[in-house]
Amino acid sequence: MSISTKLKTFAYIFKKSLTDIYYYPDIIKTSVKFSLKYFYLFLFFILFVQSALFVVNLAVNLPKIPQFVSQIKERAKGLYPKELIITIKNGNLRTNVKEPYYIDLPELTQNNVPDQFEHLVAFDTKGRVDDFKKYHTLFLVTRNAVVYPDRQQQSMSTYRVSYFDEVKNFILDQTLYQNFINKLLPYLDYLQPLLVVFAVVGIFIFPVLGASFVMTGHLIYLLIMSVLLWLIAKVFKNHLSYKKVFQLSIHGLTLPIVVVFLLGLFTVTISGLIYTSGFLLWMVIILSKIPDQIKTIKEHS
Repeated sequence: MSISTKLKTFAYIFKKSLTDIYYYPDIIKTSVKFSLKYFYLFLFFILFVQSALFVVNLAVNLPKIPQFVSQIKERAKGLYPKELIITIKNGNLRTNVKEPYYIDLPELTQNNVPDQFEHLVAFDTKGRVDDFKKYHTLFLVTRNAVVYPDRQQQSMSTYRVSYFDEVKNFILDQTLYQNFINKLLPYLDYLQPLLVVFAVVGIFIFPVLGASFVMTGHLIYLLIMSVLLWLIAKVFKNHLSYKKVFQLSIHGLTLPIVVVFLLGLFTVTISGLIYTSGFLLWMVIILSKIPDQIKTIKEHS
């Protein structure tokens, strides 16, 4: 079979799995291997499109990187206050300045929602972790911990905490900071060529390897969800084995994955509960439409 024919076959299966609930009885007549091949290729194309979009976005912004690097270098050198000395001893932090003490970065506050982040770092050794929201800062440093927003939420609604328990003796002042920055900043000059290499390699390697990892995660998810769907199939008196329900579910994931992908293009996310609820509803509709003549079909392994 030629590549052109294989792609046409995949496109047909994809379209039917996505939009046609009456196609699913035909899947029962095929092997699980058939569905696994389709699912891998489907995930491959999803990841390939994501990689291509990343490369396009990178190509648009690549000429801006040298200026961005220059700005980072300039800002980084003057970021640490001259008067600030931070001392950590046996997991406890103290400063030599009047607290609360703030380090600000204008670009940060200008590019965020008003009243969300007003400061880059806030130091308050008398502050508490659960007071994080009131400081309107990206990082809150207390006597024994640093608090920062949950990366997944990207807001102050939830936060993470890292404690200084493992830090025995440490002193940071402007001299030490400048020495560190002077060693680190030259590596930023390699950012542009590294991104080019990453993009070129990634657009070919990431979809191939990524599809395998993502597929494994989805299949584990389906192994669990198919138990519930198999019980639901019994309600509809479908004479389907767990294996066939699992196979139908592989194709059933096409719709929710495409929806999540399209929403992601607009930076919209949905919760796991909504994702699972939508998937189960879609599968219930599919199982309810299995025609009577298929209910007693002699299933293929």
